Amino acid sequence: MTPSLLARCRAALGFSRQELADGLGVRKETIYRWETGKARIGHPERLRGEVLALLAERGIEIERLRQELDRAA
Repeated sequence: MTPSLLARCRAALGFSRQELADGLGVRKETIYRWETGKARIGHPERLRGEVLALLAERGIEIERLRQELDRAA
């Protein structure tokens, strides 16, 4: 999971940083730091799975994003 891919997934969800943070159980500042590359994503595999689950819950067409997530893993 790269910073730009996380930001694209958040945009696809239509979430603010706070909404994504709530969905992932982290602080919005953490989302900001991940998206800007100021902090390393500690468990990218877990984050990938959680983001994919959020996308699927919202019924968002995720095939292209899923392929990018798979390549970034």
